[in-house]
Amino acid sequence: ASVLLALLPNVFPARVDQTPKTITKETGESLTINCVLSDTSCAWDSTYWYRKKLDSTNEESTSKGGRYVETVNSESTSFSLRINDLTVEDSGTYRCRAYLYCGAELDSFDEYGGGTIVTVNPGVQPSLPIVR
Repeated sequence: ASVLLALLPNVFPARVDQTPKTITKETGESLTINCVLSDTSCAWDSTYWYRKKLDSTNEESTSKGGRYVETVNSESTSFSLRINDLTVEDSGTYRCRAYLYCGAELDSFDEYGGGTIVTVNPGVQPSLPIVR
């Protein structure tokens, strides 16, 4: 029976591989979080991003637009979130989510990435005026 299971696709729902696991940046820099669909028999209907702040237990939806730029590549079944002009407040754990349709039956699944821990350091602010 175990051999048969290995030959049957779509027995298990698709996984979403999220990278990197951790990332550290300075304020003003930008970062990119990637999510890839590892089961090629699936297609997604929609994608979402969530953030949990360091001092919070609540996950909040991240709205796309402004400093948050999402790129979706249907051919490579990957999607990514780029956050520009980082601030210390951007620190936290980010997770991607994809609503998927899989296999001939088009079963629907809600799949989450494993999460990315983002740390944004304040950086060194110049304290002296620049002498020209």
